[in-house]
Amino acid sequence: MCATIAFHHIGGDNPHFHLMTTMRDIDQDGFKNKNRDWNDKQYLDHWRAEWARYANHALTLANSPARIDHRSLKAQGIDREPTQHQGPKAFAMQARGVVVDRFRRVMVDLVTMLKARRVARQGLSPSPPITTPPRKGWGMGRGR
Repeated sequence: MCATIAFHHIGGDNPHFHLMTTMRDIDQDGFKNKNRDWNDKQYLDHWRAEWARYANHALTLANSPARIDHRSLKAQGIDREPTQHQGPKAFAMQARGVVVDRFRRVMVDLVTMLKARRVARQGLSPSPPITTPPRKGWGMGRGR
């Protein structure tokens, strides 16, 4: 397998990398047909576990208390909703005070979900769901 790795935002708010691999076998004559064996979930699980092990070793060497876990929140026994990726352009617009409808929708969904979870945990009567976005600029800076 041949892989390319690209690191982004190192030292920033969202350091991450992309790992791109070829699905084609390679021999002395070059690339061959796609090898779909690489699609097997066992490989993905193994690679994620190994990445977590290496990353956590590096964090230990750097004296960082942070740790990563490649497993799902459910597999980790964490009872919370996963976050929804917004993307750097939407975050940059929001930071400049531009109201982004996508953020507004996410906030409405988040508030509705949190209320539902609170109701379920405390045995309360549910309040009506939010059906319209909040006022312009709600939680979004200057609201331009």
